[in-house]
Order: sequence, then structure tokens, then C-alpha cells
Amino acid sequence: MIKIFNNLEEIKPYYNKEIDTYEFLENGRPIDIIIDFDLYIVSHIYAKSISANNITVQDIDAWNINAKNIKAQDISALDISAWDISAQDISARNISVWDISARNIKARDIRAENINANNIFYDSVCYSRIKFVCNSIKGARINSKHFCLDSEIVISNKK
Repeated sequence: MIKIFNNLEEIKPYYNKEIDTYEFLENGRPIDIIIDFDLYIVSHIYAKSISANNITVQDIDAWNINAKNIKAQDISALDISAWDISAQDISARNISVWDISARNIKARDIRAENINANNIFYDSVCYSRIKFVCNSIKGARINSKHFCLDSEIVISNKK
């Protein structure tokens, strides 16, 4: 099931005040949602998959996220497809996902199975387990670490 939301009023019935979360559930199961407006809330979002242009929230928990811009404290997802992961991007405190494909990533810590990005800037640690491809990568600390467990990091100079 896919539900399309055109404004903040339409998502209000999904708000769970006890846990400060917009839970997009039908019959107790998470659903796919399309947010067809710029969403700026100081709450959390829980859904099966999210498709949107601009989202600014506290935390996101979803299987799949496809967006132009995402700003959040924490993102937990299987797949993220975004123009950038940091302002045509996803800017997050922590990113933990299966696959990241983005132009730019900016986060405190990044953990993924696969990373494919142009530019990555992180604070402490950035790693993938299987595949890691980027144009540039830089840690904010002197002792920041980035690595790929199962292969080498491929630094590509493609524009």
C-alpha cells in the first residue's frame, strides 16, 4: 500500500504522541509513503519506505528512503537513494544502512554494506563491509578512520 501526503494536516492522524513518532502503519504493518511537500518536524518517522523531496526530522526508520534532501539526527534504513547525503543531501548524526548511493555524504559516523558517493565527510568512522567507491573521503579528526572490510576503497576521480 502506498499513501500520498500533500500537507502536514494529512499526516497528523499517524502521530503517536507517547513516542513522538509519526508511525505510518496500516493494520499494524509499516506502509510505503510519498511526502509531496517539504516536511519539517521535530519528531521521528517510521515507515516501510519514504519518497520525498525535502525532509527535516529528528530520526527516520524505514526500509527504503528516496529523497532529494534529508536532514535528521539518526537514519536507519536498508537503502538510501538521495541527491546528496548532506544539503541537496542527507545530513545526519549517524547513518546505518545497507546501501548508500549519493553525491555528497556528511555525517558523524557512517556504517553500510555498500557505499557509492562522490564526496564523503565524516567525524569519527566511515566504513562499508562489501564495496566502497568515492571520489574523495575526509575525516574531521586526526585519528578518524575509513575502511572497507571485504575490499579496498576505490577512489575515483570521475566528476
